[in-house]
Amino acid sequence: MTEPDKKRCNSLLATLAFAGQSVARELRNELESVHGIPCTLDRVSADLRRLADLGAVRFDPSTGVAQITLEGREHVQRLRELF
Repeated sequence: MTEPDKKRCNSLLATLAFAGQSVARELRNELESVHGIPCTLDRVSADLRRLADLGAVRFDPSTGVAQITLEGREHVQRLRELF
């Protein structure tokens, strides 16, 4: 995972930690407006699938809904390193 990938994934997890759950389109908008990270919706969906594989989020690609897990919260709180 490259540094830009890590930054984007950390930002996604931080946003989800605050919101609890969100849809991919809203997360993309948050990445751009709050974190200053421009990216495509496809990139956000790919990142969410990667985070789901790590157990940090639950992600339903058909609806685009992502929800943070305990492991994801622990990563955001720096209690656990996932990547």
